[in-house]
Amino acid sequence: MSANKGWAIHCHHDTLIEWCYDYRERVHAIQKKPEHEVAARLRLFKLLPAEAVLELPIALLAYNQAVETLNQAGESWGQTEQTRWHDKWCGCQDWDGTEIRFSKVNLKRGKP
Repeated sequence: MSANKGWAIHCHHDTLIEWCYDYRERVHAIQKKPEHEVAARLRLFKLLPAEAVLELPIALLAYNQAVETLNQAGESWGQTEQTRWHDKWCGCQDWDGTEIRFSKVNLKRGKP
């Protein structure tokens, strides 16, 4: 397969059509799903041909473009700026700059 991203059908179990950013990564994720789901998920999940995309509603295509623009904006927001913003507006110790780190202490207390 030459294309690795595009509109896909059955990328996730609860969404018919969505944009797939990384086909190979999604296949890898599917292979980690419960064993009884893997074969069906791999059989059903596929990137759509151009002809099928032409029949998608314009609103869905516009939504995808808006999401792509949002993602690009997020990528341009540097780590230093993100950290500075986070420190000002939240400042928690649970955020490591890329994700929330859960500790057993926080889970036991039930507090952030």
